[in-house]
Amino acid sequence: MPIAANLGLTPLAVPTIAPMALGLGGNAVTVSNALWALMLERGATPDFNPATTGHALKQVCADRAARGEPALRFAVVHPFSGHNYELRYWLAACGVDPRREVDIVIVPPPLMADALASGAIDGYCVGEPWSTAAAVAGNGRIATVKAAIWRSSPEKVLGAGAKWAADNPEALAALLRALCRSAQWCADRGNHGELAHILADNAYLARPAEWMLHGLSGQLDAGGGDIRPMEDFFVPFAKAATFPWKSHALWFYSQMVRWGQVEAYCGACRHRARHLSARSLSCCPEAAGRRIAGRQRQGRRGVVGTDASRLGRRQPDAWARRILRRRALRSRPARQLHRCPDALNWRMCDAQILRRLPASLTILWSCQLPSRLFADRLSH
Repeated sequence: MPIAANLGLTPLAVPTIAPMALGLGGNAVTVSNALWALMLERGATPDFNPATTGHALKQVCADRAARGEPALRFAVVHPFSGHNYELRYWLAACGVDPRREVDIVIVPPPLMADALASGAIDGYCVGEPWSTAAAVAGNGRIATVKAAIWRSSPEKVLGAGAKWAADNPEALAALLRALCRSAQWCADRGNHGELAHILADNAYLARPAEWMLHGLSGQLDAGGGDIRPMEDFFVPFAKAATFPWKSHALWFYSQMVRWGQVEAYCGACRHRARHLSARSLSCCPEAAGRRIAGRQRQGRRGVVGTDASRLGRRQPDAWARRILRRRALRSRPARQLHRCPDALNWRMCDAQILRRLPASLTILWSCQLPSRLFADRLSH
């Protein structure tokens, strides 16, 4: 959403920064019982394996197309949500074209389980506890999870207006301190029971606390009472879960280009987009999950963001692009991206998109408040 806001793609688009991430993982892909039965016949396994379930889904889609039946319909929560990009990434990696072979619609999360039960949709990608809602009711099956598709992948971020952040640095610092301590508290397994009851309150999700515990503990009800553990299903604090990596923002932007939400900034990228081949998920070295910036230390310049005073007065955007390009292209995972189905889309490591980043998107990264500025305040 912050990227879409900076690109002017939302109704209330304003320059936005993302000074903090709010956790890793937490999403799942759930399908109807009827679709799951068809997938089982074609080799799907109940262990959340994204490759086997994806290839089984591909065969189902191919069989439906051969019989002239309508395309399967999947729901996501928003056109610019991570759920949309994760679902499309998984489908494309397994050989299903999300633009032609399935129909992707927008449904609010609380309505997804009911839509699945009524047959209005065949599956959906959403955060917890809405996959658990269908599984517990016996109306669906969790086919795979985000943590299996992309380990340690980003989910929500804290968005703040760039002008407000610049005008109220102390308020933003206090907010970051509060959220950081909250993330630490949520990560403590001893607090999961209390956290589940807080989330279950009518002021929040208004659903049974038992539903919350599945996602918090990683002991997922895949459907029909089949409890399956998923390591790091949701990570609120560990593994730099609160760190706003530039490489994550770059991945989301690349997906927006790939699926035609924004103008592609070079013809070569458009050509590659039309000729993506289906590959096994095992081809992907978890490029973004292992983080282009994964080896960078927090103390180095420009990891969280760059002090605006250092950008220079004449060409701040060009300076920010150089920092982004140099940091991204020198890291080892970036050099491996050509083996990834997306290749941070179409070998973004060749910097063709990076050289043409729009100025409005550069704001998101270059204006993120640097860790040096708030390191002392966050420690208090």
